[in-house]
Amino acid sequence: MTKHNNLNNTTSVDTNNSNNTAPIVNINTSDSTNQKNSKAINNNIIHDTVHQQYQPVSTVHSDSITTNTLSPSSPPSFTSSLFNNNSSSRGGSGGGFKLSTMTVWLTSECNLRCKYCFVYKLNEGQSLGKMSLETADQLVCFAGQYLQPQGTIWFFGAEPFCNFEVMKYIVEKSVKEGYKWRFGATTNATLLTREVVEWAKKYDFSVLCSIDGPKECHDVNRVYSDGKGSWDDAWQGLSNVREIFGLKNPQVRWTVTPSTVKGLAEHIRVFVEEHNIFSMPIDFVHETAWSQEDFCNLQVELEIFRGYYQKWMEQGVPVFSMWVRDANSAVTHRVRLWKSRCGLGSGSVGVDYDGTLYPCHRFIDSHVVKIGSVYAGFDEAQKEWEAKWLKVPPYCEAPKKCLSCSFKKACSGGCIAMNYDILGTVHAIPDTFCTIKQIITSTLGDLCKSLQNNKTFSNLYNSRNNVYQQGLSVVACQANNNLCSCQNKPTGQLKTNNSANTQTS
Repeated sequence: MTKHNNLNNTTSVDTNNSNNTAPIVNINTSDSTNQKNSKAINNNIIHDTVHQQYQPVSTVHSDSITTNTLSPSSPPSFTSSLFNNNSSSRGGSGGGFKLSTMTVWLTSECNLRCKYCFVYKLNEGQSLGKMSLETADQLVCFAGQYLQPQGTIWFFGAEPFCNFEVMKYIVEKSVKEGYKWRFGATTNATLLTREVVEWAKKYDFSVLCSIDGPKECHDVNRVYSDGKGSWDDAWQGLSNVREIFGLKNPQVRWTVTPSTVKGLAEHIRVFVEEHNIFSMPIDFVHETAWSQEDFCNLQVELEIFRGYYQKWMEQGVPVFSMWVRDANSAVTHRVRLWKSRCGLGSGSVGVDYDGTLYPCHRFIDSHVVKIGSVYAGFDEAQKEWEAKWLKVPPYCEAPKKCLSCSFKKACSGGCIAMNYDILGTVHAIPDTFCTIKQIITSTLGDLCKSLQNNKTFSNLYNSRNNVYQQGLSVVACQANNNLCSCQNKPTGQLKTNNSANTQTS
């Protein structure tokens, strides 16, 4: 598969900043060692181990799924556990490993043409199709064997509500047959009519709406095929959800590109203070080039945001921010726990509209790393693939940056599928991702330290029992434009402080 060279510049960051301001970003366009179309990174990569020690990697890390037999000491993959599971009991009862989440692409079609969409931008000539009723039947049968009794079927795709009839069929068939699974979808919200939302409420169906801030920001990238912005329709869909579900504080998914950085802090303030939306998984598009000016603009916005956020914490307004979560982790973690980063290691799987299985939904768009189908089960010839990403801790594509990275202890490597799409390996991380995380840590790290005794802050980020940590424990999956960073894996419904239900990405 040809990898797409969308990141044009190599960046470096000065993280040794005693004034705790955002790092100084330097653009280096002449470094010929960081070629992004390569399927392997230089042999002598320096990488971080779990114990924060750096050692040279002695082999090239190619991630072709047909090469390099794993050693006997390699960690077992979740799919190898699935192959040993002979139970076909209803609802996933019985012995053996069970999936916690199945993310289902009901269709590769979409009524929008978002400018940053990874489905089409990274894979030209994307085939179009919808899941058939036959495949839907087989999917329910497969889920009956492999999905946990309280597991989740999460609908995704391009736009899942473009195949609403099959969505209804799967949900209603599952309920009729006695399964207790949870259901939900990530959607652009433009097709959430009252009729659709009333059906969703009937089945306690969770909805995550992708809305990129106020109209002037959202309509920059989230457009119809004729170039018209989609905010009016999306906001109406969200309004239907709020009214029919009785949600005072819904959650929205917000994606930021270089073109929408300016004014970001004020846009967030509007959502919090004028629209009463406190939970906004906001992430960045890493599959595009960020210039030094873009990084500087981001730093300015984060500094403004820092002031707003401190005020909200002092006032007891429970605003959840992925940025604050990341910065808090960076300044409080004692060791790096990178192996817990992704649903690949905890029982998630992606299902394409034709029934093909992938390690996660984010791998579906490239159609390369296939691990079976709902018709034939898991493919034993591919079962070792997932274990490969556990062999090497993730490292920046400019690996020496890891040595002084302020975000290091919180770094789980971002989205494995995104890394593979951009760099051809699951181990290396795009330099843009690393630079942004360092800017976040440098700008918000001291604020997090100062808020450790704040009750609202602690409930959001430091309590094991709070609702946001339960639902947003790993963020960047269904919530990433380039959804996944599997870190936004849906884990069911969240109870907000108004006792209503909402859903994580």
